[in-house]
Amino acid sequence: MRFFVDSEGFANAEALIDSTARSKERLTDGAWVGWTLFLGYEDSLKFLPAWDEHLAKLRQWRTAQPTSGAAALMEASYWVSYAWFARGTQYAVNVPQDAYKITYERVSKARSVLEEAKPYAASNPAWYGLMLEVALLQGWPMPERVALFDEAIRAEPLYDEAYMGMAISLVPKWGGSPGDYERFARAAVAKTKSDYGNLMYARLYWLLANAEWEKEPFTELKIPWQRMKSGFDDLMKRYPDSQWNLQNYAYFACRAGDGKTFNAILPGLPSTMRWPWREPYTRDYCVTRFSKSSPRR
Repeated sequence: MRFFVDSEGFANAEALIDSTARSKERLTDGAWVGWTLFLGYEDSLKFLPAWDEHLAKLRQWRTAQPTSGAAALMEASYWVSYAWFARGTQYAVNVPQDAYKITYERVSKARSVLEEAKPYAASNPAWYGLMLEVALLQGWPMPERVALFDEAIRAEPLYDEAYMGMAISLVPKWGGSPGDYERFARAAVAKTKSDYGNLMYARLYWLLANAEWEKEPFTELKIPWQRMKSGFDDLMKRYPDSQWNLQNYAYFACRAGDGKTFNAILPGLPSTMRWPWREPYTRDYCVTRFSKSSPRR
């Protein structure tokens, strides 16, 4: 997001944020464009941290347009990113107390911005995505997180980030339990089934596997492969042109030992992507593992 330069850049940013929220535009993999704008901004801050410079530009924007929902959401996004920058993604026991103090100071600023801006910013579902991140970082009691999630899906029933934001609170790494996560996944599928089919199973179990990447998804995390597979099938029906989704489908099929599904997907993988294929489950390994001549098939 390279538009934080001058007043014209602010106007362009506002137009982009507002238009993608209204249109509910999605990328080829199904991700909401309006949410990826904030993710892209947060990533740019983490990898090219010029925090003071960005904050000065945001404050210039907010001073010029004090009731701009887009400006408020971008400032909240800034503070959330800055909070994660202090905390990191380690288990809580590995985070120094001084880092927690800095994290809480920054995420409190994000919450204040969001609460003040709610009347003119919450029409954009990103408001709920950001507030769910605040809830996670501040360790809200679970009933309060559930109430926020319920409000989010009343406002926009198919906003995927609300489901992802709630689900991350239930990941064992963040204090949840496998049973709670499974119940939430089933409930999410039930809420979205008329539009999504079983798609949400793929999204939520995929998130769980990535969040707990050091654990084996189908034995340690006990992800039910047949449910996840049904989700991927519906995901590909809805977004058939996404190589990102398809390659991840193939990767998880390999990890689950489902050679039949992997081989059925393989002809549709004309190129490789580095990220989905985590060692030792490389694409080459999976192809060899399930080849007709392989004794391990």
